[in-house]
Amino acid sequence: MKYAKNENGTVKNYGDLKRLGDYKNYLTFWKQPIEVHNSEGFFEVVKPSITNYQRHIGLIPSDFANKKYTHRLYHFTQDEIDDYDQKQLDQDQSSQFFQNRKLDGEVLIDRFSAFIYRKHVEDNVPIGQIIVALEFFYDALTPLKWGYFELSIKRLNALQSPNQQITDLKTLIIANVTDKL
Repeated sequence: MKYAKNENGTVKNYGDLKRLGDYKNYLTFWKQPIEVHNSEGFFEVVKPSITNYQRHIGLIPSDFANKKYTHRLYHFTQDEIDDYDQKQLDQDQSSQFFQNRKLDGEVLIDRFSAFIYRKHVEDNVPIGQIIVALEFFYDALTPLKWGYFELSIKRLNALQSPNQQITDLKTLIIANVTDKL
């Protein structure tokens, strides 16, 4: 429960009263019955539920009735509603865009891992070489988890391949990542 108190014509919020500790002659004032809180001028704060097109307004002394302070509501104008809706739409679209990129990036990492594993199983590439390849590409492919394709391509291009097999693999990976852009 949240509380407020009128102090010289200004309503001050006190939250759950725990920060008051031992107030006046009361040990753990916040644990006292509501009647004690009221006797010291602290009254419950009521926040009505709101819609997306409303917000609570700060308390003033006239918001006090029936031993409670009740927040007033501000109702958005039509222009504010339109702005709010557009921002939500923009955020949703942006969020969906990056969510899709993350999923695409994870698919690419899974394909790379499967490809490397098949090289070991089907082509009998020694596990040591597989581990070297995984370590070699790890830092360059990690950004794909978050959908950062451009960063991954930049890191891949910066890698100095130790041999032709790694160079071929790097070229293949860059082509796959570039296709997703």
